[in-house]
Amino acid sequence: MGTGSVEQDTTTTTTPAKPQFAVTDIALGAAAVVYAPYTASDADLGDPSRVVDGSTRTAWKAPLAADPAAPPQVGVYVDLAGKEKIRKLVLQTPTPGMNVEIYAATTGPPPSITDPGWDHLANRSGIAEKTTIKLPSQPYRYVLVWIVGAPPDGARPAISELSLLSLQPE
Repeated sequence: MGTGSVEQDTTTTTTPAKPQFAVTDIALGAAAVVYAPYTASDADLGDPSRVVDGSTRTAWKAPLAADPAAPPQVGVYVDLAGKEKIRKLVLQTPTPGMNVEIYAATTGPPPSITDPGWDHLANRSGIAEKTTIKLPSQPYRYVLVWIVGAPPDGARPAISELSLLSLQPE
């Protein structure tokens, strides 16, 4: 009898794994910019990076208004560097009670709040220390929190964190 070798079939088939997705804060570490088209060019606009630094211990404060009785007309936008579908915006503030409007744009950022490049997404009055706002699932590059009313106690409006939640591959 001869010594024969038996070949075994070593071919394996693998089913590609379905991509896993997780709700992720895509604003974290993104570029945050003060949007103040109606503010004097020499105004101290503060440090907007504080709204995307992952800490509620830091905050961006709106610049002092020349007329404290006038609406603030200032805000912060996040530049996502590409179009992203955002499910929710979570706004955290040490100055609850302010009024905000949420805008988004695919290109720009548009030069004024009345520019048709901004899509108006939501209004919120008397916001809490933490407010979650559901957004339409459309792709945007820029998301703006526009402050339209100061807190009732007269404090300078401030934002400690701005989170943009999106479904992203893990």
